[in-house]
Amino acid sequence: GLPLLVQRSIARQIQLVETIGKGRFGEVWRGRWRGENVAVKIFSSREERSWFREAEIYQTVMLRHDNILGFIAADNK
Repeated sequence: GLPLLVQRSIARQIQLVETIGKGRFGEVWRGRWRGENVAVKIFSSREERSWFREAEIYQTVMLRHDNILGFIAADNK
């Protein structure tokens, strides 16, 4: 994946537009980045392990499929 500093820079450029869904681990938002629609998953702070696990999974080079969104960046606040 991209270096952490690059990922953090990208994450800060994303504009949140609207909530798409909500679940046990957090929320999914529609966002805009460089004029494109992107999906943004925001984990609740008490689910930090889930965030690390999911970020690690999405950064796996082997994870490529038409039905899975491409991973751009991860960040934490």
